[in-house]
Amino acid sequence: MGDVLGRVRYRGDSFLIERNGKTVAVLKPYRAAPPRDIREVLDAWRKAAPADLPWATAAQPGHASPLVEPHVP
Repeated sequence: MGDVLGRVRYRGDSFLIERNGKTVAVLKPYRAAPPRDIREVLDAWRKAAPADLPWATAAQPGHASPLVEPHVP
């Protein structure tokens, strides 16, 4: 696996990952998005849908989430 990751990182190679003859994933070099101007980011944020407050509250640390059943062994 290390050799494959090295080829992806240093040579830019890409690989199709198959299971039972069907492609399930692609392993390719990560390309970071170019930096964006802060004005673009703020404009996109303002145009985004409003926050889902029940979900956001449930996702806070220390709150039990009503969205996920607790696992009891």
